[in-house]
Amino acid sequence: MGIPALLTLLFFVSLAFPAESWKTHYESGLQLLDQGKYAEAQESFKAGIAGNPGSSEMHNALGLVALQTGEPRVAAASFERALVLRPDDGKILYNLISAYLGSNQPLPALQKTDQLLAGKSGDPALYVQTGELLSRFGHVAHALQCYRAAEGKSNKTPENRAVIQKLLAEADAQIERDRQVISRLEVSLRSDTSRPEPYFQLGLMWIKLGQFSRSLELLDPAAAKFSNSAEILLAYALACYFTGQDEKAEAAYKRLVRMQPESEQVYFALGNFYADVGKLTDAAASFRRAAAKNTRNYLHRYMLGVVQFRLQSYPESEASLRMALKLNGSHADSYFWLGKIHLLQAEKEKALECFERAVKLEPKHLGAYYQLGLLYARNGEKEKSRDAMEMQRQLNAQMHKGLVALRMP
Repeated sequence: MGIPALLTLLFFVSLAFPAESWKTHYESGLQLLDQGKYAEAQESFKAGIAGNPGSSEMHNALGLVALQTGEPRVAAASFERALVLRPDDGKILYNLISAYLGSNQPLPALQKTDQLLAGKSGDPALYVQTGELLSRFGHVAHALQCYRAAEGKSNKTPENRAVIQKLLAEADAQIERDRQVISRLEVSLRSDTSRPEPYFQLGLMWIKLGQFSRSLELLDPAAAKFSNSAEILLAYALACYFTGQDEKAEAAYKRLVRMQPESEQVYFALGNFYADVGKLTDAAASFRRAAAKNTRNYLHRYMLGVVQFRLQSYPESEASLRMALKLNGSHADSYFWLGKIHLLQAEKEKALECFERAVKLEPKHLGAYYQLGLLYARNGEKEKSRDAMEMQRQLNAQMHKGLVALRMP
């Protein structure tokens, strides 16, 4: 839907609903978002969406709240809804790319980057921001494309030209280093095709560089050739997952389990796959098996606890997280999720203790600072709340540079 059509739609919707039923909620939500009052902003945007479900601005803003509060998968869903309503908007695409990268979904992130580059956006600053974001996540080739697009759209002032040239030079240098690594691996592979290691290393390198299809082209025949190689099968499963072939990935992981039924790592890998694709019950079962294989590995218990939380099995989640902390009392994320459980049980003091412990162990724990800001505010500790929210905002600025909330026309 083009912008004129969207404006017409907004006009007719505004006739059906009083302005304060959605525009006021939107403007109020943006103010709350700017102040770091994310829970209140979320409620305001949700109320606005109830009045005007066809507003791309509202869905985009709700996605921003989710991203700022450490829920990138939830944010992606909101940004996707916004993009349906405004498919050519570069700012929404940028936010969606950030959400997908933040939730470990590189394939859709790169697809949205291609959509941004193919679109009508002529904003060189947006291309530069996208390139910097992709570069931070290791996708330098796509970053380079963004910088070149920015160069083509730039107003050619000396300052802009110097910035873009510097970014292009840095990206070119990194690509050259990656090219040399790839070249060495390809030489190794050509010199000895009888061992699985060169296939495995080269396949993982292609995955690292975001060349998922190329990795699969290499590893698909390698998986048949080295049918008894666990490392080849693992890399093949990853390549299938990153190319959206979830059934093949699941089959590869299950085969890996049959090959090494006593290995904790294969059950852990399968659990991570199930968690990523949303099969939470299967993920929990896999993490339980991993924990049974090695009762001293805290990560198995931690991941089981997180999945149980997502399944809303809070007593079981608490037990798993406490076991993880018994095995490793310095694990900040276990304290964070335990604190969220205490919040749901209205145990504010216990929650506060967990979040304080989390930021002590991990001074850059964004989610814990956010929760502390809310809890301090409820306790009337305004200065401590302000400090926690300020720290959360600073960490967010570093992580999600350039996020943009659309303004109402």
